[in-house]
Formats: sequence, C-alpha cells, structure tokens
Amino acid sequence: MKRLIVAVFAIGCSGVKDRDASEDDADTDSDADADSDSDADADSDADSDTDTDSGTVAERYTWVSVGWTAACAIDTAGEITCWGDPGFPVVSPPEGAFVEVELSQYAACALGTTGEITCWGEPTHGETAAPSGLYTDLDCGQQHCCAVRTDGAVTCWGENDYGQSTVPPGLVEVGGNITAGGAHTCLTMVSGGVACWGINLDGQATPPAGQLFDEIVAGTAQSCGIRAGVLACWGRDADGRLDVPAGTFSSASLGYATSCGVLVDGTARCWGDSFGTGVDLPPPDPFGMVSVYRSIACGILLDGTLTCWGDPGLSDYGFPGMVAP
Repeated sequence: MKRLIVAVFAIGCSGVKDRDASEDDADTDSDADADSDSDADADSDADSDTDTDSGTVAERYTWVSVGWTAACAIDTAGEITCWGDPGFPVVSPPEGAFVEVELSQYAACALGTTGEITCWGEPTHGETAAPSGLYTDLDCGQQHCCAVRTDGAVTCWGENDYGQSTVPPGLVEVGGNITAGGAHTCLTMVSGGVACWGINLDGQATPPAGQLFDEIVAGTAQSCGIRAGVLACWGRDADGRLDVPAGTFSSASLGYATSCGVLVDGTARCWGDSFGTGVDLPPPDPFGMVSVYRSIACGILLDGTLTCWGDPGLSDYGFPGMVAP
C-alpha cells in the first residue's frame, strides 16, 4: 500500500547560516570576534539539529512505511530502522543500504541501492520469499508484494487467493510504478495508462475509463490516482473512503479505512473512518510524505524528521512522536 509520491522534499542539515566575509583591513580583535561568532554559529547549528530534551541528534529520513503494528523508515545513510510490536519479526530489519521499504501485514521488503530486493518478517503468506534480479520499484499489500524489474517485467509473490499475485501475460513496462492493495494490484504505465488485477468486488481494480494518472496507490478495498495534483478515488464507497478533501495533492497513502494525503504546501489531510484511533488527525506540521495502515500513521516532515500518530494504545512500541495517553 505504497505512498504515491509526486513531490520532492528537502532533507538536510538545518540551521546553516550564510555569513558575509570580514573586511580586508579588519584588525586582530575583529578577526577574533568573527572567529568567536563563527564558533557560536557552529554551536547554534549543532543545537538546531539536537533534540532539546534528550541532547541527541535528530535522525533524518527519506522513506517511511507503516504496517499492521509496525513502521520502518530509511535514514539518509540508507539504513532501515523499525518500531512496533516486538512479537513480530518485521521490527528486526536487515543491514545494508536501501532506497525504499514497504510493509505488508506481518512482513516487509526493501529495495537496495543496487536494485536487489530483501524481505523479512512472518513467512506465513510467502511475502518473505524475495525474487532474484534487479528492480526499480516495489510495493507490498496486505499479504502480497510486487515489483518492477529493470527490463520492465512485473513480478509478484505472496498470497494469491484472488489472483493479486498473478501478473497478466505480457505485461511489461520499463519505468512503471507498481502498487499493491488488500488483494488487488495496479501498474501505472509511463504513458499514464493503468493495468489492474486481483479482487474487484468493489470496483477497486477498475480505474476510471479514459483517465490518465501520474501514479496509482491501492488500499484495502479502494484505489486512488493522481494527475496534475487532482486526487481521484474509486472502490468501496463506505466509511468515507472516497470522500477526498479539497486541495491540490502531491502524494497519498491508503490504509484500511483511513487515507492520508499531502497537499502541495505540505499540509497533511486524512479522511475515512479511523474507528476512534485518531489516525485521521495528523499534526499541523508540513510533511514531505505520509504512510497510513490501520491504527498508525507516520510522516516525514520537510526537515527530514519523522513523527507518528494514531492509536495511543500503541505508544509503548516506541513510534517516534507518539505520546502515551
């Protein structure tokens, strides 16, 4: 249930200051003052990247994905950190350098910087059986995962009770974007066309006829597509899943009955039924991307820091930013 990402957000050090050069005829005292000021600026810069409560440097992240009771994020060094229920092996990620991580219900897969896929977690439904080869895109749904190879071929693995892992014959799209939902899968072509397969009881695998999209993102029983900032959704019309708020969107994430999107100004908007978990109430901070599943949502702020919100009963699992009741 990938986050549809169209916007680019900045990740980097905060507090960097531009300083005018001192005059050529400055005397020794003024040079010393400049050095002192420079040192003070450096201290100030270091403080700006430091958590004022713990005194530790705030980590910066480039990607985040939320699962059933876990979340994983990739930091600027490419390393994965996970939080969540310690009873699930998904919270113990592999070492290495990665560019994308995606969580299913009880497993996770990550795309390495060299194009290989690594999976871990609960192997019950087969999501941990990572395919060989090199890939450009990856996503995991509720109990299955799919990826696009460098030659454009699509591979899926995991649960296949509704044909969600059975790729239509001859489907090849170099540079295509894949999304996996509850039990359906969609591929967005470079041209904007869409191919979907799997369960379609609520029309979640039937995109609007004649419409082109920059990318599709799939949820449990609904799907959404974005084109030039306009977010359109289809599928199960219950629990407010299709009630997209007004605004120009840069990205979106679909969970169980709650969805969240990021507007072009960084504002996060959520809709659907949170069943009282509060997952539909994002902080007012400006975001670069968000990820939501059922009871938890996490987002990367424009400065690269990570914050999560949702069911306060899960706050003991160490999700960044979640406050215990």
